[in-house]
Amino acid sequence: HLGSLGHKLDDELINKLSEVDFLFIPIGGHFCLDGYSAAKLALTLKPKYIIPMCFKTSSEYFYLDGPYKFLSSLKNILSYKSNTIYSDDMSFKDKCSVILLSN
Repeated sequence: HLGSLGHKLDDELINKLSEVDFLFIPIGGHFCLDGYSAAKLALTLKPKYIIPMCFKTSSEYFYLDGPYKFLSSLKNILSYKSNTIYSDDMSFKDKCSVILLSN
C-alpha cells in the first residue's frame, strides 16, 4: 500500500518493493501520483495485481483525476462491480493484472 505517494521512489526502495503480489497505488494526481507516473511505477515493481486507489469516481474526490490515464497505460484490466474481491474470484496469473473495483 503506497498511501498518498506523490514522489518518485529511490532505487533502494524500488528493489525492496519489487515483485510484491498486491500493489495498492494512488493514481489521481494533484497531491499523489498521476496516472502515467503510477503506471510506470507499477510496471517497474512488477506486482501480480495492481489495485488503483485515490482517484475520481462518479461522485467522489472531485479534485482528483479519473482512472483513464492509468488504465490506458496498462493491459489486463479486471473490472469488478463490487468494492470487495475474494481470492476465489481471482485466477493467479504470471502476468500483471489491474483490479478495478467499484465504489
